[in-house]
Amino acid sequence: MKQIITKIERYNKKSTKFKFRIEPQQMTIETDDKWYPDQVFLVCQHKNKRFTSQPRKLESSCTIACRRLVVWPESMSDPIEFETTLYLNSDLNNFEDKIWTLVLEGSMTKLRGEKAKLKQRPLASTELNMKTLISQPGMKAEN
Repeated sequence: MKQIITKIERYNKKSTKFKFRIEPQQMTIETDDKWYPDQVFLVCQHKNKRFTSQPRKLESSCTIACRRLVVWPESMSDPIEFETTLYLNSDLNNFEDKIWTLVLEGSMTKLRGEKAKLKQRPLASTELNMKTLISQPGMKAEN
């Protein structure tokens, strides 16, 4: 029923498709001694759409034991590419909000004596409003 209401609300609204590309470069993660991620990857999701990067290994810090670093070199960049449709609000002459969530997920290892236990879990997340990103320079629209 919600899908029908959404389609009725968007009737006669101009739609524009936008392509987005997220290129991570470097990230520092601080954990405790019991739980630490072996691999991390970025996930960009909206409702049932989900786009992921390749898993990356973490490098331990020499100075601080609980700090780890993930680096995406330019030669081995792993961008997340997706496209989404934004609808033009005819009354206000701007696009409607569309929220995507960017999540950092990792496979965590918990040390318990000699046994290691793997667990998949989100480490951090943020919301991206695509309407605010299209005003940035370098964005191109497809009609």
